[in-house]
Amino acid sequence: MDTIRIFQAFVAQGVIVFIYLLLSYFLLKTRRSRTKTIFACFYLSISLGLVLNWIYFFIYDVEIVLILYYIAIISAYGAGIFLVIFALTYWKGEDKITLSRQITIALISYAFFSFSVFIPNGVTINASTDWNPIWSIALTLYFFIFILIHSLFSFYFIIRKITSIDPDEKNIKNGWKVFLFGMLLYVIAALEFIIIRIYFTGIIVLISAIINIITVATGPILMYYGLKHEFNV
Repeated sequence: MDTIRIFQAFVAQGVIVFIYLLLSYFLLKTRRSRTKTIFACFYLSISLGLVLNWIYFFIYDVEIVLILYYIAIISAYGAGIFLVIFALTYWKGEDKITLSRQITIALISYAFFSFSVFIPNGVTINASTDWNPIWSIALTLYFFIFILIHSLFSFYFIIRKITSIDPDEKNIKNGWKVFLFGMLLYVIAALEFIIIRIYFTGIIVLISAIINIITVATGPILMYYGLKHEFNV
């Protein structure tokens, strides 16, 4: 098997899954609330996508691999909608952003990501690519645009939340700034990895995987750490 592919799937992504599941556990183990659950869903959705990568790693049927891969990328990259819902809920309040509205927003977002399966030749993954997924420019742009939209909405809602905090509450304000910086790291990593998928070469993806361990792990850790006081964890 391709050593680089093994490293990317089981080492790089394995570290990320472990960290995300651990953060989800910390969020949900005590004083569970709707906002904490939404935030945990961000980690869990990404983790599901990465775990599916492990499953199709040992499968060599093109159709099955494609189905699992599309589910994986929709789950992993679509997770950003939970940051949008989380930020919007924290800014406006749970009384205005009700559970039904949160579910509706999430379903609509995942539906748009799911439409990516209809992009002709969006992903090529077979023996000729050594079972490494290569994205078309059209699919790359599709995901890039939606992730960017998620990010802009999240940044906007969080900035509005920060500006609404009492100036005397410096610890809370600084915590949200740490959260914002962590989210920026995550977004940069997600967009960078999507662009890499346009053209696959071993060393490029290896370097990308190493960078992603740092940024995709560090960013969400900072997000969690920045809001520890808010979550009382």
